[in-house]
Amino acid sequence: MNPFATLRPPTLLIVATALTVVGCFERSKPLPQESPETPAAATENLPDWLTTGPSDWGDEAWLPYQASLIELRRPILRSDGYSEHELEIVTAEVEHWPGEYEDQIKQEWIDKWGSDLVSYERTGGCGCCNEVYTVTGPRVAMHEFPNQRLDYYPRFPDTDDGG
Repeated sequence: MNPFATLRPPTLLIVATALTVVGCFERSKPLPQESPETPAAATENLPDWLTTGPSDWGDEAWLPYQASLIELRRPILRSDGYSEHELEIVTAEVEHWPGEYEDQIKQEWIDKWGSDLVSYERTGGCGCCNEVYTVTGPRVAMHEFPNQRLDYYPRFPDTDDGG
């Protein structure tokens, strides 16, 4: 039997609204990820701010987090070989999860792509645990934006293919 069958329309509306809000809240949380170990070679030539974790963190906590940060910044390190399609100017929404290290990686992205952007504006998110930006610039810049939820972002509102 359908558990919602006995609910009256106003109650059903409240339940539907609550489910929607909870669903939105759940999507703003990071997706659970494995804790990869950082190979020694991957830590070579890192910026100083990424070589040492917070003083109150042990290696057990820092190394998996450091590995995820290294992976997050990996696309930004690409420097050449962009196709004409990748350099096409598009508009997209991208998401950023603020944090000391994540903000450093976002700054690396801005340093790389800032002069090529037509616009870059924060258009959503609470600011404490996520920020959504609407950006117009090279398609590849949207794909290189440091973002943990690649299933959802970048979003290309002007096209169907997104890629």
